[in-house]
Amino acid sequence: MNDKNWQERTDTWIKNQDEQRIKKEQQRLMNKKNPVKKNMDKFHRPQTHTDRTKYSRKDFTLKELNAMLEKFNED
Repeated sequence: MNDKNWQERTDTWIKNQDEQRIKKEQQRLMNKKNPVKKNMDKFHRPQTHTDRTKYSRKDFTLKELNAMLEKFNED
């Protein structure tokens, strides 16, 4: 071969390929969601529930509430 630096160029090329591969792998890992966190998130969110004390705070029964609504609708 006429080229004396072929080994150096080959090493540089391989090094560049490895760096590109590592960057791609790091980007892929950065974009990937953590499967454990994904499944644990459902345990950390607040549980939705109906406000059972709403009518007891207002001291309404269902009959009284309906009577008030009928009065309101008549006016």
